[in-house]
Amino acid sequence: MNTFVIKKEHLNTENYYIGKEDLSNYKGNIESNGHLGIIKFYNTLKATGYINFGFGSSIQADENIQAGWSIKAGWSIQADENIQAGGSIQADENIQAGGNIQADRNIKAGENIQAGESIICKGDLSSKLRIFAGLTTWKLPTREEMQIKVGKLVEGKICYGELIETGLPKEDCCENKIVEIDGKKYQLKAL
Repeated sequence: MNTFVIKKEHLNTENYYIGKEDLSNYKGNIESNGHLGIIKFYNTLKATGYINFGFGSSIQADENIQAGWSIKAGWSIQADENIQAGGSIQADENIQAGGNIQADRNIKAGENIQAGESIICKGDLSSKLRIFAGLTTWKLPTREEMQIKVGKLVEGKICYGELIETGLPKEDCCENKIVEIDGKKYQLKAL
């Protein structure tokens, strides 16, 4: 799978991406090179693989941020609309979206998580500080837009929104698996 690396020369003086590669629907992975600060996108940032902006870099999109796999930022992740990942979403600081934040696995922030609409993940939700869902100033959110629907809340204080814990998905990797320990074979079963 292709990996596109964003470098300083791909950014204008306001740190908006102006490179020739279309990153609004990139077939592959997107990474940042070095400490680039807040990397901004005029519209949607979308990759069929992962999006990984390392230490010293944040992601900011005027529309959506979407990855087929995971989204990770050394600092913050911010989208005016939605943030969506087929895997996990992780930021060392804040995760913020004007719309939904959705991950098929875990969502983890070193500081706050804030969504204008719902927060949804099948795995763990973790925030060192506070969590907000349905936080809009231009309308009254519906009950669905205030939902924080997660497998399990691990850490963080729900300050706005309704927590719904659905339970973690059952791991099927070990169901009926045969392992050998000290020359003896054992069949693993789910608890």
